[in-house]
Amino acid sequence: MRSFSAEIQKFYRKQRGWSQQRLADRAGLSLSMLAAIERGERRPGCDLLTRLADALQVSLDSLCPEAGKQVTHPQEGVN
Repeated sequence: MRSFSAEIQKFYRKQRGWSQQRLADRAGLSLSMLAAIERGERRPGCDLLTRLADALQVSLDSLCPEAGKQVTHPQEGVN
């Protein structure tokens, strides 16, 4: 699952000079939902992440900076 960053989403919103209400309207969600996301009380699912990225005109990877990193696991007991 992607690691969403509410702080990055909030940064993009403020960079555009948008209120929470404006972003909520553009993304098609309620103001209370967006506020909860920005406070870290709710984590957006894939559909909502896509809508936020589209509304902000940024890539999903921009909102989820950990998405591009691959996790590697050491192989234990391999000879």
